[in-house]
Amino acid sequence: MERIFRRSDRPLSPLQDVNIRDLSEEEQDPGIACPLDNSDIILSSSRDKSVISWTFTRQEGTYGVPRRALTGHSHFVQDVVISSDGQFALSASWDGALRLWDLNTGTTTRRFVGHSKDVLSVAFSIDNRQIVCGSRDKTIKLWNTLGECKYTNADPDGHSEWVSCVRFSPMTSNPIIVSGGWDKLVKVWNLTNCKLRQPLLAVRCHPSLRQDLGS
Repeated sequence: MERIFRRSDRPLSPLQDVNIRDLSEEEQDPGIACPLDNSDIILSSSRDKSVISWTFTRQEGTYGVPRRALTGHSHFVQDVVISSDGQFALSASWDGALRLWDLNTGTTTRRFVGHSKDVLSVAFSIDNRQIVCGSRDKTIKLWNTLGECKYTNADPDGHSEWVSCVRFSPMTSNPIIVSGGWDKLVKVWNLTNCKLRQPLLAVRCHPSLRQDLGS
């Protein structure tokens, strides 16, 4: 059984001790994010509506302690990612919103509201200037970091079921977005206009595979 950091169900202050235990099969896997460098910090999202910033201790029996609790969402936090410079985080929640967090202060710097249902996945572009998210409303939205929604993909080429995972290409020479949905399809989109890329339309996943593109 994989070992993870786990908070207790009691309210958590930034300096409270960590309750570490195994994750049982009945519990929802948390979203996990870590910086691109070798930082000793990771973020986790949870059904307690928060994101926790953890610091590794490298001590036997105490793998890490909570550095800060990021609160503000009104429902489960499904996903969390960190910007490539390690300064900001994005969280996606069942309250239908994204939040951009300043990791130095622990405050929300911007909210992104537009989906009609739970937001399941979120990602930063490699230059941290654009944000993509997928939702249970079956749409993909592309934002800039100022909070402006540039595109909403809800055309006939879109997913017919929940969009469970979205990612940007890490290569600036190949500006695309990749999405995976509960319709068992992986789709590739042009970043410039959020249109389905030609000639590759979609890849159908085998039914035995998880719907999560990040698996």
